Amino acid sequence: MNDTLDSHFMVAELLSTDSEDKDEVLNLKKAHLDGEMVMADFKNLLTDRLNDFLTDFRDRYENIDEKDVKLALAEGGEQARDKANEVTHRVRNSLGLDEL
Repeated sequence: MNDTLDSHFMVAELLSTDSEDKDEVLNLKKAHLDGEMVMADFKNLLTDRLNDFLTDFRDRYENIDEKDVKLALAEGGEQARDKANEVTHRVRNSLGLDEL
């Protein structure tokens, strides 16, 4: 199996929502490796999994409001400032500048 097809099977497995769905992907992969003609079934399965994922993604995207964005930016900014202060303190300490 080439890398491209292997990556398609990996995506289908990652997008599977439960063990039954994952088993279906693994069974199709095994059947393909055994020489069975299963690619039409696999393409349909992969398309369904991608459509389900993208539909869910679109729904979540459409429900994001300005308040959520501002909150995420504020939290991210606070985390970035904390990390920057920590690094700055280590650098100043390493250079002996904390004593000034």
